[in-house]
Parts: sequence; C-alpha cells; structure tokens
Amino acid sequence: MPLDGYSLGRDVAFDVNTATGVLRLAKVIKFTKKPNITSQKITLLTGVVDELQWPGGWTGTIQFQRDGSTADDWQAQWEDDYYNGVNRDPSTITETITEPSGGTSVYRFEGVKLHLSNAGDASGDKAIEQEFTWTATRRKKVG
Repeated sequence: MPLDGYSLGRDVAFDVNTATGVLRLAKVIKFTKKPNITSQKITLLTGVVDELQWPGGWTGTIQFQRDGSTADDWQAQWEDDYYNGVNRDPSTITETITEPSGGTSVYRFEGVKLHLSNAGDASGDKAIEQEFTWTATRRKKVG
C-alpha cells in the first residue's frame, strides 16, 4: 500500500513468464527497469540543434536472495538448450503497481531475454544474493 501519497517498492509485484513456464523467485529485494531511448541530433543550417528520439527497448535487473536452486536450474537449462540447438522463445514480464490513488496499473514487457548475471557469493553468515539481467523489446500498458 502506498504511504503518504508515494509509491513504495512493496506496491510493485511482477511475474516472469518464460518459454518453460513461470519463473518463481520468492525472495526478491529489487526490481529495476529503465527505458532505452535512441536519439539522433540534427544541426540545422541556422545553428539550431534538434533531436529525434524513438524507443529502443528496456533493460532491467531482478535481485533476490537465493532460497533454492530455481535460478541456477533455469540458467543451466538455458545453457543446455543453447548447446543442444533448442530455439527458446522470449519471455514476458508483467508488472502490477498499486497506485497512491488506490488504482492499479499493469504493464507488460514483451520480447524479454533474461540471464542469470550473478549466481551469488557464498560466505559465512550471509545470505546469497543473485541477480537476473533482462532486456525487453517494449513495454505496453495492459491495465
């Protein structure tokens, strides 16, 4: 629930739907998402500078505490598929946000490619933090 008119991290939920099913990560601590904007600067003969901009996809990360082999198994299967010549379809991420107004916004990232970018550091008396990095071709508002 939002606090004092501000969205908080706990107001965000997301699902990762892969070609092999839903990727369930129980102990998520951070979800990042950033639009990529491609641009071209144009300098007119008058010296005025203009800029064209168009969407260039999205990038992000999912950081989580390891609570089982889910991420490691997913990455191992992805590697096996690659070496065995299996063509894997892209994933989607559906993000649901509880807005301060009380409403809900739902966005879907399409054409998602993800990989385990950090399998974690093991050290005494510390939880193992892992991370997926992802890219998406676009984001659509679906609700």
